[in-house]
Amino acid sequence: MSQTASRNRALLLTLILAVLALPALCAGPAAPAKASTPVVRPAAIPTPGRAGFWAKTSCSEGNEAVPTEGWVSASFGQYPIEYGAIDTCLEIGGSLRLRDEGARDSQAESGPMWVEEAPAVSTIAGGVLHLTMMSPEGEAYIATPNNQYDPQDLLTNCNELCKSVTTATVPITHAGGWLLFAAALCTPPPGENVCSTSGINAEMNITSATVLFRNESTPTGTGFSGSLLNNPASGTANLIFEAHDEKGPGVYRVSIQVDGQVFWSATPSLNENKCVAHGTYAEALNFRNSQPCPQETGVRAEIPTAAITDGQHQLKAEVEDAAGNTAVVYDHTITIANHPATPAAPAPTAPALVSPAPSRGPANGDPASENAVLAAHWNDTSASRLTSSYRHRQKITGRLTSASGAAISAALVEVTQTPASLGAVASSLASTHTGPDGTFTVGLAANASSTIQLAYRSHLGDAQPAASAAVKLQVPASLHLAVKPHIASVGQTIVLSGTLAGAIPPGGKQLVLEGRALKEKWIQFEDVTTDAHGIFRAEHRFRLPGPMRYQFRVISKPEADFAYLKNTSNTVTVFER
Repeated sequence: MSQTASRNRALLLTLILAVLALPALCAGPAAPAKASTPVVRPAAIPTPGRAGFWAKTSCSEGNEAVPTEGWVSASFGQYPIEYGAIDTCLEIGGSLRLRDEGARDSQAESGPMWVEEAPAVSTIAGGVLHLTMMSPEGEAYIATPNNQYDPQDLLTNCNELCKSVTTATVPITHAGGWLLFAAALCTPPPGENVCSTSGINAEMNITSATVLFRNESTPTGTGFSGSLLNNPASGTANLIFEAHDEKGPGVYRVSIQVDGQVFWSATPSLNENKCVAHGTYAEALNFRNSQPCPQETGVRAEIPTAAITDGQHQLKAEVEDAAGNTAVVYDHTITIANHPATPAAPAPTAPALVSPAPSRGPANGDPASENAVLAAHWNDTSASRLTSSYRHRQKITGRLTSASGAAISAALVEVTQTPASLGAVASSLASTHTGPDGTFTVGLAANASSTIQLAYRSHLGDAQPAASAAVKLQVPASLHLAVKPHIASVGQTIVLSGTLAGAIPPGGKQLVLEGRALKEKWIQFEDVTTDAHGIFRAEHRFRLPGPMRYQFRVISKPEADFAYLKNTSNTVTVFER
């Protein structure tokens, strides 16, 4: 291996790590899906036998064409990628092809390359590649974790002695990295500075690649609600919440248990069929996409409580991600009451003094009603759920009536708000009174995602409300990014700073910095944590010369103790001279 080759490969690795192909962040999930009732298919959901691992197959699988998500084309020297790195995997019998032809470029140590980028936070733990290669006047090789030509990185090599086509099955035995390199390049004859100007110098065709990834993220759940949490619950009751796997391959399965018995188990979102496992590899579920399952999805589980005895029971909700990591995200006692008890005959007792019934407060409303109906929705929509920008003023509209539909006027309606964060407690908002037609309005600022509970008591001071309603508010995170300077040179450092608004967790909130060359895909290059006031700061040094325009942004993802939806900051453009 010449010094020129080492320099070229080190330059490409720097390029991948630093600016143009930074550690890839998997495509961000769409906004959390609305909760929907999934099809319960416990027998159709494969179960991984190896927690913390998942696999992805690219190119062909049997006689089926498979996409190559996660693979990125690159090159040594000035070799034209469009001629050397060709993806035909969506064709039956296709491959990830690498071909170095002398007619395209005779520069020494030049050639095309394919690079497999592990999804963010995952690392390469194993796998296998099926390929053919030949190298009449060059070399073709596979390497990981580094693009280095030594035994610690090389998985297979075909040099100038490999003049005919060789078929190989190459196991991935070097674990712990996040890049897998496949290359074909020319090497000049001894004493020469250029390669042949005709013929094929080196060629490789990867017909199938299965990569085993390691990921030990922990799933979470937020925003629990539904009739199963009523006190008591009866009939077919539901549990509604948002499941998260923020740093993993996504939410694969949700199970609802009562006293240890599974009553509901399903994949809440198939993610356009990406979240369907195609068997297993090394006991881990095998998929075909870099982000197989959604990192955020709504869950609505329907539980037939008639099959459960009346009384108190332990309810657990468990979320499992595509890597087999599981977490109990809800564990509380619930009460079931489907069968009214038959009153026992009273035993004879001695006459006793009868205490007078406790006095109640004043009647609430005209006419006050024990069977009132309270309805509420957001003013801008007829729905009970609203997404609003941070601090935007919103209004709730509602109406209070008797069971027959008659308006209840001059009634006090109590309003409380509970932020959608772990351990949050309800706080009282300004109460309101109904008008002559029973209608009322409540105004509030969208300071955090929360549940707003409205309650009517038929008599002031009653322990339990006669009627209640709830609406949900979803607020995307509000964050701003600034970059200085806007014009830089190779070797110069830029400073990325900004603020995240809202109720910041005591230890700060983790954010993700992303960058890209203009019009290329966004890629993650650093995580940064704010201080207790939401202020963050990071630095980035340009390692390659320009000219080039880059864009930067910062993303806030959902966390259990941060009551805001995922959101992205403004985009800042920097020109490197």
